[in-house]
Amino acid sequence: MARSLTRNESDAPLSSVETVLRDFLMQDVLYDKQIPLLGPRDSLLESELLDSIAIMQIVAFCEQAFEITIPEEELLPQNFENIEAIGQLVERQLAEKAAER
Repeated sequence: MARSLTRNESDAPLSSVETVLRDFLMQDVLYDKQIPLLGPRDSLLESELLDSIAIMQIVAFCEQAFEITIPEEELLPQNFENIEAIGQLVERQLAEKAAER
């Protein structure tokens, strides 16, 4: 059973990408968990909140919501450790997409 997470005082405010990600996670992936707050650096993997199916849900959501493609080589545990890491992954893909234009 996953432990209850709380936002750490040291966590920076969420970026707009992180806010979209957190809302998606809370509503569509973690809806059945008892999580009052989810901060950007709260571990999703250590807390056993994500499994491989949840990660694929996140990838599909990010690709659709942000109109990006997440390459297979980016499907690494450290890229899904927390909201901040997923946000950085999205930002990298957005930057690559912008550079291609």
